[in-house]
Amino acid sequence: MGGKASKLNDKPKYEPQKSPSRFFNDAVDYEEKGNESYQQGQYEAAVDSFSVAIERAPFIDSEKLSTLYKKRGDCYKQLGKYDLALKDYDASIRLTPFNPYPYLYKAQIYAIQGSAELADKNFAQALKYAKDNTEIKLAHQTYLDEKNASSQCNRL
Repeated sequence: MGGKASKLNDKPKYEPQKSPSRFFNDAVDYEEKGNESYQQGQYEAAVDSFSVAIERAPFIDSEKLSTLYKKRGDCYKQLGKYDLALKDYDASIRLTPFNPYPYLYKAQIYAIQGSAELADKNFAQALKYAKDNTEIKLAHQTYLDEKNASSQCNRL
């Protein structure tokens, strides 16, 4: 046995396929890592964690998967990667079309980009599904105030 490896150790190990519950647990673990990274301002690390969670989430319900896309979109938004953020918000909307937040965040991006028509459209959708959500109403009012102030400056 001196310096030679045993032939038994050379055989590939049997890897049982992961069960749906294991994929779910992996997705949850990576989502938690993403949340921690996001809270610490480590948006690239959060993107990586949310991406793995999305990959491992085929057995998760559409609402949870929608949340993962929204969270990754939030990271991209913080990083200024607006095209990627918009794609993730669209994916979130396809999965849960009545959630007002992806519309709100899309509206904010369009406002930053100076696309008032698209911002208005997405704010309208956010408000439609927000019911009595004061956060969304306040964000919309802030947008309108900034838009009005900008148009008044342009008239001068």
